[in-house]
Amino acid sequence: MVLFSNESVLRLLMNQHKKTKAADKTQTQVALRRCNQPQINNEALKFVLLQFVSSATRLSFQLTAEFFPPRRFKEMGDPVTEYTARLQHQELAIQSLSAEIESLEKHQNLGPSQRLEELQEENARLKYRLNVMKRSLQEETTHCSKSMLNIIQRLQDVFSEAIRTSFPELDNPPLAVTPNQQAKFGDYQCNSAMAMAQMLKAKGTRVNPREIAEKIVQSLPDNELIQRTEIAGPGFINVHLKKMFVSKLLTNLLLNGVQPPPLASRKKVIVDFSSPNIAKEMHVGHLRSTIIGDSMCRLFEFLGYDVLRLNHVGDWGTQFGMLIAHLQDKFPDYLTVSPPISDLQAFYKESKKRFDEDEDFKKLAYKCVVRLQSKEPDFIKAWNLICDVSRKDDVKAAIKATWAS
Repeated sequence: MVLFSNESVLRLLMNQHKKTKAADKTQTQVALRRCNQPQINNEALKFVLLQFVSSATRLSFQLTAEFFPPRRFKEMGDPVTEYTARLQHQELAIQSLSAEIESLEKHQNLGPSQRLEELQEENARLKYRLNVMKRSLQEETTHCSKSMLNIIQRLQDVFSEAIRTSFPELDNPPLAVTPNQQAKFGDYQCNSAMAMAQMLKAKGTRVNPREIAEKIVQSLPDNELIQRTEIAGPGFINVHLKKMFVSKLLTNLLLNGVQPPPLASRKKVIVDFSSPNIAKEMHVGHLRSTIIGDSMCRLFEFLGYDVLRLNHVGDWGTQFGMLIAHLQDKFPDYLTVSPPISDLQAFYKESKKRFDEDEDFKKLAYKCVVRLQSKEPDFIKAWNLICDVSRKDDVKAAIKATWAS
């Protein structure tokens, strides 16, 4: 009588498992290669399950016949019961796998679900409607706005998106969109491919600029202005605009005139003019800077900015102290009778001479400055009177300079 311990039974099982594994190695590898395909279909899955069922069945019969013959069942005692239960559990697993194989075969015969086909058709319709709405919204935005469209800026947006899509590994890729120098080659030109080839070369990747240009063209998003593109030379992308797009731009220009793009926020712009000196004659330098300043103000107002013009006429410094002190000496009744100052330039020279030569007059001029800065009414009136005379002289000088030019 031969008795098997638990350890001996396990060793026998392991040896038999190695034999079975070696025998089924070829079929198992074929099954695994099928499972490693990018898309596993029902046929591959069924083949794997059948291989597993075949191996499990063969192993169960070999174990039963070799290790547990009928004459030894009584000799084994508890181990026989244990492995009999395992074999029953394995038979249940085999039945479950067989049922799953039958289910897969039924689904394969039934073909695609009707509900799935309906959902796919609905998805296609929604995508089509979404594209139509995007185009309509883009055209509506272009037509409703009376402001002129910056074509180069719009082309830069389109090509920037295409470059990011085709070469996402590049940080801050160059973007060069310019008007074409020769009309036969198109309206505009994108010259980014050559510079991008240099960037890729620095990263260790050699790519022909024409290949880069082709990828950019293939990645161009749907837009309202590009009719067609052509790749010329080492990698230039020639752009031809749609005639309908150009026609709409010209129509908008004729109907609404030249309209700048709207501002994101209305900001204030301060323009400081020539600020001519009081009691001194203006010269052509004052006139030139005044014309330039006014032109800048008009441009900013046209663009929609809040413009503030500043022209400082008359400070409260020493020169006004001299003029007020001289005014009080020569015209003591200036508060009630307007002084007949015909030549403010000569009046200023007289006060300046007294300031340089007469110490008492200099002290008086400094006191007048202090009282003016204290905003005493009599001194404020004298200041306004001198400023008015100076403005009139400035107007005369400007008219004279304009006629002379």
